Amino acid sequence: MPNLPAIGHGRQLIQILQQTLQRMQQAMQQQGQQLVKIGQQITCLDHNNFAKLLNSSVNHSDTHLEILHNINNQPVQGSPATGTNVGALSGPQLNTLLVQLSLPVNGTVIEHRKWFIKHIGLRSTLT
Repeated sequence: MPNLPAIGHGRQLIQILQQTLQRMQQAMQQQGQQLVKIGQQITCLDHNNFAKLLNSSVNHSDTHLEILHNINNQPVQGSPATGTNVGALSGPQLNTLLVQLSLPVNGTVIEHRKWFIKHIGLRSTLT
């Protein structure tokens, strides 16, 4: 029975290979999930860049503004429809918008409004 140790080592080798294969499959699944997330982030960035481009051409306060998306690629809730609406936003409304856009909320209401206006691509001089 000199072959019995070889059989035992063969079983150990198979177990090690199965464990390694399982870890590799888990790693590939995690990488796949990360790639999906990266794809969603790129889609969001593309949308927001295009929205900012369109908003940068707005020169009247009653012109429709494009809505940006948050980091989950969902439209930012409570986004103002026009430049006039941006000017009417209260401090708490601005804070809510800034949080959804992952922007800082420290500072004054005037600073928040300036950050928001710049972030959505709107020029500060509207007629």
